[in-house]
Amino acid sequence: MTAALIIFVLGLAVLLVIWAAVRGQSINVSTIEELEGRTVPVDLEAFRNLVDPEEDRFLRQQLAPADFRRVQRQRKLAAIEYLNRTVHNAAILLRLGEAARLSPEPAIQLAGSELANAAILTRVYSLTAIAKLYVCALFPALSPSQVSALKSYERLRSSVERLGRLQQPVAVPRISTAM
Repeated sequence: MTAALIIFVLGLAVLLVIWAAVRGQSINVSTIEELEGRTVPVDLEAFRNLVDPEEDRFLRQQLAPADFRRVQRQRKLAAIEYLNRTVHNAAILLRLGEAARLSPEPAIQLAGSELANAAILTRVYSLTAIAKLYVCALFPALSPSQVSALKSYERLRSSVERLGRLQQPVAVPRISTAM
Protein backbone atom coordinates (compact mmCIF):
# COMPACT_ATOMS: atom_id res chain seq x y z
CA MET A 1 0.00 0.00 0.00
CA THR A 2 2.76 2.46 0.97
CA ALA A 3 4.86 1.53 -2.07
CA ALA A 4 1.89 2.12 -4.38
CA LEU A 5 1.32 5.55 -2.82
CA ILE A 6 4.99 6.49 -3.26
CA ILE A 7 4.95 5.35 -6.89
CA PHE A 8 1.75 7.33 -7.50
CA VAL A 9 3.21 10.49 -5.96
CA LEU A 10 6.45 10.12 -7.95
CA GLY A 11 4.49 9.55 -11.15
CA LEU A 12 2.40 12.64 -10.47
CA ALA A 13 5.55 14.67 -9.82
CA VAL A 14 7.07 13.50 -13.11
CA LEU A 15 3.89 14.46 -14.97
CA LEU A 16 3.93 17.92 -13.37
CA VAL A 17 7.57 18.45 -14.40
CA ILE A 18 6.79 17.38 -17.98
CA TRP A 19 3.73 19.64 -18.06
CA ALA A 20 5.80 22.58 -16.75
CA ALA A 21 8.48 21.88 -19.35
CA VAL A 22 6.00 21.87 -22.19
CA ARG A 23 3.85 24.71 -20.90
CA GLY A 24 6.63 27.23 -20.32
CA GLN A 25 6.20 30.52 -18.54
CA SER A 26 3.29 32.90 -18.92
CA ILE A 27 5.32 35.71 -20.50
CA ASN A 28 3.56 36.78 -23.69
CA VAL A 29 5.95 37.30 -26.57
CA SER A 30 4.42 37.34 -30.02
CA THR A 31 7.05 39.11 -32.12
CA ILE A 32 10.82 39.29 -32.33
CA GLU A 33 10.69 42.94 -31.21
CA GLU A 34 9.03 41.92 -27.92
CA LEU A 35 11.81 39.41 -27.26
CA GLU A 36 14.44 42.05 -26.52
CA GLY A 37 15.26 42.32 -22.82
CA ARG A 38 13.35 39.18 -21.85
CA THR A 39 16.03 36.56 -22.49
CA VAL A 40 19.19 36.08 -20.47
CA PRO A 41 22.60 35.49 -22.07
CA VAL A 42 24.14 32.01 -22.04
CA ASP A 43 27.88 31.72 -22.67
CA LEU A 44 27.94 28.38 -24.48
CA GLU A 45 31.74 28.14 -24.47
CA ALA A 46 31.90 28.61 -20.70
CA PHE A 47 29.07 26.12 -20.22
CA ARG A 48 30.77 23.62 -22.53
CA ASN A 49 33.96 23.99 -20.46
CA LEU A 50 32.08 23.39 -17.20
CA VAL A 51 30.67 20.07 -18.37
CA ASP A 52 33.65 18.88 -20.42
CA PRO A 53 34.77 15.39 -19.28
CA GLU A 54 38.35 16.16 -20.39
CA GLU A 55 38.41 19.20 -18.13
CA ASP A 56 37.13 17.00 -15.28
CA ARG A 57 39.95 14.51 -15.87
CA PHE A 58 42.52 17.31 -15.96
CA LEU A 59 41.26 18.77 -12.68
CA ARG A 60 41.17 15.33 -11.06
CA GLN A 61 44.86 14.85 -11.96
CA GLN A 62 45.94 18.33 -10.85
CA LEU A 63 44.03 18.75 -7.58
CA ALA A 64 44.01 16.96 -4.27
CA PRO A 65 40.84 14.84 -3.83
CA ALA A 66 39.22 17.24 -1.34
CA ASP A 67 39.99 20.23 -3.57
CA PHE A 68 38.72 18.38 -6.62
CA ARG A 69 35.38 17.63 -4.93
CA ARG A 70 35.00 21.27 -3.87
CA VAL A 71 35.87 22.59 -7.34
CA GLN A 72 33.62 20.03 -9.05
CA ARG A 73 30.70 21.00 -6.82
CA GLN A 74 31.20 24.67 -7.74
CA ARG A 75 31.52 23.81 -11.44
CA LYS A 76 28.31 21.76 -11.39
CA LEU A 77 26.41 24.52 -9.61
CA ALA A 78 27.65 27.03 -12.19
CA ALA A 79 26.52 24.69 -14.98
CA ILE A 80 23.11 24.47 -13.31
CA GLU A 81 22.88 28.27 -13.48
CA TYR A 82 23.55 28.16 -17.22
CA LEU A 83 20.91 25.47 -17.63
CA ASN A 84 18.41 27.54 -15.65
CA ARG A 85 19.04 30.33 -18.15
CA THR A 86 18.40 27.98 -21.07
CA VAL A 87 15.15 26.84 -19.44
CA HIS A 88 14.08 30.47 -18.99
CA ASN A 89 14.96 31.42 -22.57
CA ALA A 90 13.29 28.32 -24.00
CA ALA A 91 10.05 29.13 -22.16
CA ILE A 92 9.96 32.59 -23.71
CA LEU A 93 10.90 31.28 -27.15
CA LEU A 94 8.17 28.66 -26.89
CA ARG A 95 5.63 31.49 -26.64
CA LEU A 96 7.23 33.25 -29.60
CA GLY A 97 7.07 30.05 -31.67
CA GLU A 98 3.43 29.50 -30.74
CA ALA A 99 2.59 33.05 -31.82
CA ALA A 100 4.47 32.61 -35.11
CA ARG A 101 2.45 29.46 -35.85
CA LEU A 102 -0.62 31.72 -36.14
CA SER A 103 0.94 33.88 -38.85
CA PRO A 104 -0.78 34.01 -42.24
CA GLU A 105 2.61 33.47 -43.94
CA PRO A 106 3.49 29.78 -44.42
CA ALA A 107 7.26 30.35 -44.01
CA ILE A 108 6.72 32.06 -40.65
CA GLN A 109 4.30 29.32 -39.58
CA LEU A 110 6.93 26.68 -40.35
CA ALA A 111 9.71 28.62 -38.60
CA GLY A 112 7.42 29.14 -35.60
CA SER A 113 6.65 25.44 -35.46
CA GLU A 114 10.34 24.56 -35.58
CA LEU A 115 11.06 27.13 -32.87
CA ALA A 116 8.32 25.83 -30.58
CA ASN A 117 9.51 22.24 -31.02
CA ALA A 118 13.13 23.22 -30.37
CA ALA A 119 12.06 25.15 -27.27
CA ILE A 120 10.19 22.18 -25.84
CA LEU A 121 13.13 19.84 -26.45
CA THR A 122 15.55 22.33 -24.93
CA ARG A 123 13.42 22.67 -21.81
CA VAL A 124 13.12 18.89 -21.39
CA TYR A 125 16.85 18.27 -21.97
CA SER A 126 17.85 21.16 -19.72
CA LEU A 127 15.54 20.16 -16.87
CA THR A 128 16.86 16.60 -17.09
CA ALA A 129 20.44 17.88 -17.09
CA ILE A 130 19.72 20.06 -14.04
CA ALA A 131 18.51 17.00 -12.11
CA LYS A 132 21.63 15.07 -13.14
CA LEU A 133 23.92 17.94 -12.16
CA TYR A 134 22.35 18.28 -8.71
CA VAL A 135 23.15 14.60 -8.16
CA CYS A 136 26.69 15.25 -9.43
CA ALA A 137 27.06 18.21 -7.09
CA LEU A 138 26.33 15.83 -4.22
CA PHE A 139 28.57 13.09 -5.64
CA PRO A 140 31.45 14.81 -7.52
CA ALA A 141 32.84 11.52 -8.81
CA LEU A 142 29.86 11.24 -11.17
CA SER A 143 30.11 13.07 -14.47
CA PRO A 144 27.19 12.56 -16.87
CA SER A 145 27.24 14.11 -20.34
CA GLN A 146 25.26 17.29 -20.98
CA VAL A 147 25.79 17.21 -24.75
CA SER A 148 22.07 16.90 -25.55
CA ALA A 149 21.23 20.06 -23.59
CA LEU A 150 24.03 21.97 -25.34
CA LYS A 151 23.06 20.81 -28.82
CA SER A 152 19.37 21.48 -28.27
CA TYR A 153 20.11 25.03 -27.09
CA GLU A 154 22.29 25.62 -30.15
CA ARG A 155 19.39 24.39 -32.33
CA LEU A 156 17.03 26.68 -30.43
CA ARG A 157 19.28 29.66 -31.11
CA SER A 158 19.44 28.88 -34.82
CA SER A 159 15.63 28.44 -34.92
CA VAL A 160 15.03 31.85 -33.37
CA GLU A 161 17.54 33.39 -35.78
CA ARG A 162 15.68 31.79 -38.71
CA LEU A 163 12.36 33.19 -37.48
CA GLY A 164 14.03 36.54 -36.84
CA ARG A 165 15.31 36.71 -40.40
CA LEU A 166 11.73 36.23 -41.61
CA GLN A 167 10.07 38.66 -39.19
CA GLN A 168 12.67 41.33 -38.40
CA PRO A 169 16.07 40.82 -40.09
CA VAL A 170 17.75 43.83 -38.45
CA ALA A 171 17.01 42.47 -34.97
CA VAL A 172 18.79 39.13 -35.47
CA PRO A 173 22.29 40.25 -34.30
CA ARG A 174 20.86 41.80 -31.12
CA ILE A 175 18.82 38.70 -30.35
CA SER A 176 21.79 36.39 -30.92
CA THR A 177 23.94 38.28 -28.44
CA ALA A 178 21.12 38.44 -25.88
CA MET A 179 20.84 34.65 -25.83
